[in-house]
Amino acid sequence: MTTKYPYSRTICFFVTLIFLSVFCSCKKYLEKSPDKSLTIPHSVGDLRAILDNNMTMNDGYSSYGALASDDYFLTDDVYGSLSSNTTLPYYNWGLEREPTDVRTDWLNAYRRIFCSNIVLEYSEKVGLDGAKRSDLRAVMGEALFYRGLTHFQLAQVYALPYNPASASERLGVPLRLTSDFNVKATRPTLQQNYDQIIEDLESAAKFLPKVQSTLLRPNKAAVYAALSNVMLVVQDFKSAAAFSDSCLELQNKLIDYNDIDTSAAIPFPYFNTETIWYADVGYNAVLLPSKALVDSTLYRSYADNDLRKVLYFDSYNGKVAFNGYYNGGAGGNKLYGGFSVDEVYLIKAESEARLGNLSEAVSIINSLCKNRFEKRGYTAFSSSSSKEVVGFILDMRRKELCFRRMCRWIDIRRLNQLGGDKIIPKRIINGKLYELPPDNLHYAFLIPDAAIDYSDFAQNAR
Repeated sequence: MTTKYPYSRTICFFVTLIFLSVFCSCKKYLEKSPDKSLTIPHSVGDLRAILDNNMTMNDGYSSYGALASDDYFLTDDVYGSLSSNTTLPYYNWGLEREPTDVRTDWLNAYRRIFCSNIVLEYSEKVGLDGAKRSDLRAVMGEALFYRGLTHFQLAQVYALPYNPASASERLGVPLRLTSDFNVKATRPTLQQNYDQIIEDLESAAKFLPKVQSTLLRPNKAAVYAALSNVMLVVQDFKSAAAFSDSCLELQNKLIDYNDIDTSAAIPFPYFNTETIWYADVGYNAVLLPSKALVDSTLYRSYADNDLRKVLYFDSYNGKVAFNGYYNGGAGGNKLYGGFSVDEVYLIKAESEARLGNLSEAVSIINSLCKNRFEKRGYTAFSSSSSKEVVGFILDMRRKELCFRRMCRWIDIRRLNQLGGDKIIPKRIINGKLYELPPDNLHYAFLIPDAAIDYSDFAQNAR
């Protein structure tokens, strides 16, 4: 993704320089800076420049959850042609071999958190320098949003799934609440992780405006979308419904798929109508349409009058590949990593159904479905059975959010913590079957050795 608007390259360069020098060498970076003043933000404009570095704040979100999902499969020939030690182990969840290299998703995440902490720390020190007080509140809100969201996504890859019964005993991911790398990170409990994530996001909602000048900057709707995702994971369905409702009060327009040209090479452009906040997942060659083939069971589950079957998928050398990216021209190289209106509809519907508000849940899911199916012959869903309503909503969620962010991976993890049928992802590689049952420790991938060597916190159990 290219930069959509200018920012101060000086500030962004030195923030990145500081992060890399401290993380990699653990030495005092200020002693090596040719001009210390260049590393210190002096105004709201400088803080804005850090957050407007969209290559750091809107790009490089973890692809490892998508790699671990069951949205796709690799042929044995493709699997054998790929040699990356940092990505292939995620394909079969480290059951054959564990990833060992320093991972870019870890570095990208903590760089984003570092930048957020810089903004938060200096927001109390800088002068307005012609900016409005609302501008300062906005950058504070954005920094809190990025810090909370990034910790949340790290927890989906490097910590075990959240369960209220065990969250106070399981390890979370390292929390970085300061930019001072002389303060070594520790691993709090998973419950403490989520408490801080929710605190950051709820605080962000107080500072963020309803409208931003670009979808690359989070607004109130974006933080409500993030909070509804978090609350769904922690099984607080009342809060998930409330936050999704708050989001939809601000942004609720859906794309009618009947109006999209089914022959278009790129069905969904950048910043489409449903985009709440834009971000990209980091590039990963394994997930290219030429390699990652759509799971056949998933593809067959779409009805013939479901327009997603045409708009989301394409043929590639006689195989089915995904083409329904919500990030326009970046689709095919990077998965869409932002928040969209359709996802919030699904969270609202599921939450209401789990709370027993079936008529509300059915109304919400039908609002989405009528924009996804051919209008001719479409019949709205109807049921008074809680099991049927929840099941239908989860089926629509499976079909709507495939190949988006790490949505499917998060769903596998969280749904296995609830009652009912369990989801057991499977891979067949060179004739050998790999399975990941719900209680497997490999739902938390190993933390990079370099991070553990520096901070001395515990590695994930095996």
